[in-house]
Amino acid sequence: MLSDGAKLGRYEIIALLGAGGMGEVYRARDPRMDRDVAIKILPATFSTDPERLRRFEQEARAAGALNHPNLITVHELGTHDGGPFIVSELLEGETLHTRLSASALPLRRTLDYAMQIARGLAAAHEKGIVHRDLKPENLFITRDGRVKILDFGLAKLKAPREDLRSAAPTDQQTHPGTIVGTAGYMSPEQVSGLPVDHRSDLFSFGSIVYEMITGRQAFQRSSGVETMNAVLKEEPPELSEVQPTTPPALDRVIRHCLEKHPEARFQSARDLAFDLEAISDPSTPSGSRQRVAAQRRRLVPILLALIVAAAIAAVIFYAGRASRKLSPPTFRRLTFQKGFVSGARFAPDGQIVYSANWSPTNSQIFTSRLDSPEARPFDVRNAAILDVAQSGDMLILVNERSPGISPGGTLARMPLAGGAAPREVMEKVRFADADSNGTDLAIVRVVDDGDLLEWPVARVLYKSPGWIGYPRISPARDGVAFVDYPRGGDDGSVAFVDRSGKKTVLAGGFLSVRGLAWSPDGREVWFAASRSGAGRSLHAVDRQGKQRPIFYVPGNLTLYDIAADGRVLVVNSDERTLVGFVDRNGVEHDLSWLDSSYGTDISEDGKFVLVSESGEGIGSEYVIYLRTTDGAPAVKVGGGFPSTFSRDGRWFVANTYPKTPAQLLIYPTGPGSPRQVTHDSMNYSDTRWFPDGRRILTTARDGSKGSRVYEIDLATGKQRLLTEEGFRVSGGVSPDQKLAEISDLKASHFLLPLDGGPMRPLPETLRGLGRVRWSADGQSIYFSKKGALFPDRWGPTELLQFDLATKRLDRVALISKPDSIPYGISATPDGKSFIYNHWSLRSDLYLATGLE
Repeated sequence: MLSDGAKLGRYEIIALLGAGGMGEVYRARDPRMDRDVAIKILPATFSTDPERLRRFEQEARAAGALNHPNLITVHELGTHDGGPFIVSELLEGETLHTRLSASALPLRRTLDYAMQIARGLAAAHEKGIVHRDLKPENLFITRDGRVKILDFGLAKLKAPREDLRSAAPTDQQTHPGTIVGTAGYMSPEQVSGLPVDHRSDLFSFGSIVYEMITGRQAFQRSSGVETMNAVLKEEPPELSEVQPTTPPALDRVIRHCLEKHPEARFQSARDLAFDLEAISDPSTPSGSRQRVAAQRRRLVPILLALIVAAAIAAVIFYAGRASRKLSPPTFRRLTFQKGFVSGARFAPDGQIVYSANWSPTNSQIFTSRLDSPEARPFDVRNAAILDVAQSGDMLILVNERSPGISPGGTLARMPLAGGAAPREVMEKVRFADADSNGTDLAIVRVVDDGDLLEWPVARVLYKSPGWIGYPRISPARDGVAFVDYPRGGDDGSVAFVDRSGKKTVLAGGFLSVRGLAWSPDGREVWFAASRSGAGRSLHAVDRQGKQRPIFYVPGNLTLYDIAADGRVLVVNSDERTLVGFVDRNGVEHDLSWLDSSYGTDISEDGKFVLVSESGEGIGSEYVIYLRTTDGAPAVKVGGGFPSTFSRDGRWFVANTYPKTPAQLLIYPTGPGSPRQVTHDSMNYSDTRWFPDGRRILTTARDGSKGSRVYEIDLATGKQRLLTEEGFRVSGGVSPDQKLAEISDLKASHFLLPLDGGPMRPLPETLRGLGRVRWSADGQSIYFSKKGALFPDRWGPTELLQFDLATKRLDRVALISKPDSIPYGISATPDGKSFIYNHWSLRSDLYLATGLE
């Protein structure tokens, strides 16, 4: 601590103003400029970490470059005894926190302060600087009523508060997954440890304005953990109940800031300031109010003319639409059999073409006319409709040549009029769409390490490490809209890629997206998606990323096509994921819990099962449950996605999916606390335990690099790279800990010596089989095989045992479900007990009219 009169460079210390975890603040004299300044000296620990110091200097210089009346002015950055300090303007007044400790603020003053804060944020955001810890303590009210935002550039370096340490890592750098901020004001993405941008500050802004109006925090609870949970899942009390005099327009602004998803908030602080100004008449200073009144008097004649013109236009517009707007949207059901609709399109002549599985082993294409309930089948089996070109040719997908190796099928053309067999065009295609002229095709082609979006064929516009769905060429033929699933699941984003290959995410953050199409005027992309749980409804987004809801329904919609007259083809599905358990006596039990149960592993003694839930019963998270196979109620363990049990059953490993990057967690099955194993930028998956319980074998992907296999020591966190790119963990580690069974991108299997020897390929008969585990004696490996039918449905699933000595592959169990699709087996080491998942699905095709 510096004494009064001490020198800090050219500055003379006058007095200590305050001290805390982020350093000491002094009042000092700058003789060169003949002014008093504030000097903030940061803790000495900053100087011991070069990377931290470098980042602090970078952030502080960026903050120093800001010049705005609502941002504190930074004069200089220096060091003292090896520690950094900041010289800034000296402010006299009090923080907003102090002001609010007395009571809520009057509406007029709230609007005044809110506009100033919004303008300051806009200036900072335009320079690429995000505060990350906006709160009343960091907002200073000067004696003349000016608001100053403090500590830009420092929030990124702050450790979590004490009351949050049980809920977040205490690493002070902003590694992914680290919670940085103050519980009552953090955005949901901060609470979740996700990357943040300027929209996170807007959520904090909404919380602060709510507090200025009501005198109480929007999400404050009795503990930091409960407060963060409220930020994630709850809405603050209605302003109309707490402060009835709040203008509805201001209420809407605050609610817009407090949206849980960044895409639903204001997209810029400048837009926010503009909206506040529109409702800020009570806060306009009297001197400028006269100028505003004069301007309004001059504008009156112009506004009257505009109003009259708008009224005339509205009458004409609504008169033409009246008959259409008098009734709500209507839905006409087109299919009535039990099964699954896999695709649907409008044909140029007005017919509707769809493909469906009305039996467990067959997918067929049908045509239907609206004047008849009958549907005519085409004489082609195991096929799905992708598109109908203007020429009348159907683009269809027919059964794959090598079932089980990859999800792609064979693209073929077939006349809508019939009379000719399909003409095959290309293999390993997932989707295809014809342009408005029917000449060029946009296709999604499956490759070993992801999907390629090509338009025209053979010209790659985009590559995804996961998969790509539902490509649709824009009516202007300047690009392709599609759904990007980079992590390989059902969660993804709606994107657009132009002819040069520039990709733009139009709408993201969805837990489930199925189907999209261009609106009739080509200005919007309509799509079916959900941000929480499994229920998907219709949404629209324009080229600039502005989103709006179209229609909400109970159930799960998939959007297949939109006609030029606005009619829409959608499928509404009733779907559940279930967990079956087969005991040692061959008796089956249902271990499902909520609506989207997925079993990932069974303990070696066959007594415990790991279940993931991610549907409507959970909301916007993934939650892990532990179930006993005796049918007792499930026990909620925590968040993330579970992988496998340790050999003794005392622990299991999971990852933080769907958070990105997905980090590894270790959970106890009994008393104890979970802990995070990794803290880096890699995405982890497919994790298996070493039998000694001290190490794990895992698959990790770093950014755009391919997946690789690592060994991680749980005591030290030390990682050992075992493979080059293109490999993933499959069966795991042998009982003697000498071998690991892994697979490559083509689903071929290998034995990897853990002492560093060369990999040994396993027979090609195992190619495409799924992972299960090693047998107890290490002499064989269990695999699973799903029957490759088509599409999105498959037949019986088999549990197989491969003998390493004889190379013999024997069936251990056959699982067949007449009304659902079995997949994903996990077995005990003796193969006598196992769990499996099955997907129960029924869908119906509807023609919707009146949607806008």
